[in-house]
Amino acid sequence: MCKQIGRPPAGLEAMHAVAAKIERLNAPSSVTVEPVLISAAGITKALAKTGFFSHILGLDDLLA
Repeated sequence: MCKQIGRPPAGLEAMHAVAAKIERLNAPSSVTVEPVLISAAGITKALAKTGFFSHILGLDDLLA
């Protein structure tokens, strides 16, 4: 499941939005869902502390 954020930096609301999407997805237990965040403006310290996203990509990662 992927969430794209422009500006400002992604915060806890991004985590809550992705968690809700994963819940609605209702994937079978044989499927692994890994939350991924793509943020051009970075992330807040609060979001970084949660460890929710399996991968966080910044603008530099996409341009490399």
